[in-house]
Amino acid sequence: MCATPTERPLMAQARIQIRRATSDDAAAISALTSRLALRHIVPDCSAAGAARLLASMDAAATGTRLRGDHRAWVAIDAEVHALVAILVLRPPHHLYHLFVADDWQGRGLARRLWAQARTVLLAEGVGMVTVNAARGAVPAYKKLGFHRHGQATGDNDIPSLPMQWLAADHAGGQCPRAAGPDQGDCADCPRWSAAVTERALRSTSSNRVGLGACSMYTGTTGRDRRSGGAYT
Repeated sequence: MCATPTERPLMAQARIQIRRATSDDAAAISALTSRLALRHIVPDCSAAGAARLLASMDAAATGTRLRGDHRAWVAIDAEVHALVAILVLRPPHHLYHLFVADDWQGRGLARRLWAQARTVLLAEGVGMVTVNAARGAVPAYKKLGFHRHGQATGDNDIPSLPMQWLAADHAGGQCPRAAGPDQGDCADCPRWSAAVTERALRSTSSNRVGLGACSMYTGTTGRDRRSGGAYT
């Protein structure tokens, strides 16, 4: 029996496996982040910034981070054995990378990866996580509970906006926007878990919202649709 259109997104989610990344994943991570950066980030960078960004994403640099003190989680499509999303934390508590493949955006993978990392950080007593988000990525990071913290910068010729996540803002499942017009937009809001499933079912190629890091942009609308991210 064939799956219905309503069932297909949920079946796709079921085939995703989340695990810790190792240096053996360096080539696949580099391929994913570089491909998305070329499409969504590089056009907004200077030539020097683009070269610096892409060099930081090559397999050698990625492997060095994974063998060092960076911690990472990946999402694997078990059906085709493909790496489709990556989150990397840089010490002490900075969200360095968060990328989701275009075909998988809008299906909650960023939320699942962030939940894994956040659980570890909270167990370690970390109360704040920072990220340097590209302008277009701000709405996606807001959905994960991040808030603007400072002015936009152009460091390293790569535009970004400093944001942070504070554990105190979400203690007891309470979101600072819980009573406002953005209720349900934050991953820590009680309504968000249910809402993301509904959004996944409605997701189309013309209206995806993605997440990422390393100054990668997130899906907005129209011709300015991009993938999300942060840049260290």
